[in-house]
Amino acid sequence: MTDLTKEMLPQVPQGGETKAGASGEDELGAYFREIRQYPRLTPEEERELAQGCAAGDQAAIRRMVQCNLRLVVAVAKEYAGRGVPLMDLIQEGNIGLIVAAQKFDYTRELRFSTYATKWIRQGISRCLMNHAGLIRVPVHTAERMRAILAARAAWIQANGQEPDLEQLAGTVGLPPEKVAKLLSLVPEISSLDAPTGDGDGTVGQLLPDRAARGPQDILVQAQLLQAITSLMAQLTQRQQQILRMHYGLDDGVCHSLEDIAGQLGISKERVRQVEKQAFEKMKTLGASMGLEEYLEG
Repeated sequence: MTDLTKEMLPQVPQGGETKAGASGEDELGAYFREIRQYPRLTPEEERELAQGCAAGDQAAIRRMVQCNLRLVVAVAKEYAGRGVPLMDLIQEGNIGLIVAAQKFDYTRELRFSTYATKWIRQGISRCLMNHAGLIRVPVHTAERMRAILAARAAWIQANGQEPDLEQLAGTVGLPPEKVAKLLSLVPEISSLDAPTGDGDGTVGQLLPDRAARGPQDILVQAQLLQAITSLMAQLTQRQQQILRMHYGLDDGVCHSLEDIAGQLGISKERVRQVEKQAFEKMKTLGASMGLEEYLEG
């Protein structure tokens, strides 16, 4: 961990869990106690810091991030119980918070917390989707990919920006061409120069909201994504709409079944039924393409 990381963020326990559940709770408690030392900002303090952030003042960015770490925890708790350790969700949310501090436009009539929440949710949603598991790949490939993703996340926390290919390759000890090939398997990181947010969703984000099945579940092949795209096109508009909302294909945010039900004016159970029908239809259609094993419900 670099000095910049230590200054900007409290140390997040790696992996979020320990062998003993109580120990994991102790680590969470220690983290929560540490972030309480940072006070909530007044509107005047926030605006002053936001001006510094816009000017690239690292001290202002660091302070803005530190004083909003509790916001990340509050958002991350909404996603607890989905198969990913809470500390992992917090870590990804913290990355989103850093990006928000760097991009926030203080001239808009918008509180920073409102703006940052979008970026925090995008980071957490991406973390959940990477763990969800529609697609299976060889374990050794997935393990290398996890190492690359972990190194990328650590670099972003430390430096506030994406690493280039040479930097990432040097960190994980693999040839740049190998890292590039592995990164090409993940739609969200197919280009290291792509924006970390505000981009269009990808079908690679179409992952069921269920417990993680292991590291082999986090990668997707481009050819398979194209096939799934064609399958989605054969769904009804309502089925497509629910899948896009639930798995954040349009805005990068995974909406709950209850939230979708409220927005569409139907029951939560009806949303669940339509989603199940959509996956069953995709599985049936995909059988002729040899995709049934990838679309298991």
